[in-house]
Amino acid sequence: MKQMIKHIILLLFLAWGGACFSQSVQNDGNIALNWEIYDPRFDGAEVDAQLNEIAAFIKENPQEIFLVTGHVDERWRGPYSVKLTLKRAQWVTQSLLERLGDVDVIMIPIDLEDKCPRIPHAKTEEEHACNRRVAIQTYSPNLYHGKCAIRVEHEVSRRLLSEEAYATYWRKYEAMKKPGKKMSERKCEKVAVKLRRLREDLMGK
Repeated sequence: MKQMIKHIILLLFLAWGGACFSQSVQNDGNIALNWEIYDPRFDGAEVDAQLNEIAAFIKENPQEIFLVTGHVDERWRGPYSVKLTLKRAQWVTQSLLERLGDVDVIMIPIDLEDKCPRIPHAKTEEEHACNRRVAIQTYSPNLYHGKCAIRVEHEVSRRLLSEEAYATYWRKYEAMKKPGKKMSERKCEKVAVKLRRLREDLMGK
């Protein structure tokens, strides 16, 4: 493989029914790997095999920051979806950490609810099933868009910054928002870029 694999997207579909397929795609000049599996049981043999392969990749790339994001389909919108997506992300994170043993790696579980569907405006059960997933990804700028981009930047900053620095980060984020006004997708992405730069500045101090 001529190009260095820097971005890896490993999608674990802890769902029921449906039919999504594994594929390799090009992402900003790097290879992005998508692994998709279905299993309503967290201890399914196929899930276990995939987790072993993901852990092997992480061991070879411990310098990367790994995101573990939980997703549900839009029919699960509401308070319960936060608990469900976070629970799935935390389970996968813990399962990977157990496989990694003493390997020092940054892995961040994040609940993204139904905010980042793989198939927007899903209609069929198969399409909804593709949106119910846990994704394990190496963090990189522009990995997510809109509100999800801001959410990811918050969680990465929470993990990397000291408590004092994160408090400063949060105050400046609050100052970016306009009270009572929702941010457009384009605005969200601009804010995400500012947050990324803010974190870098705070880490440099």
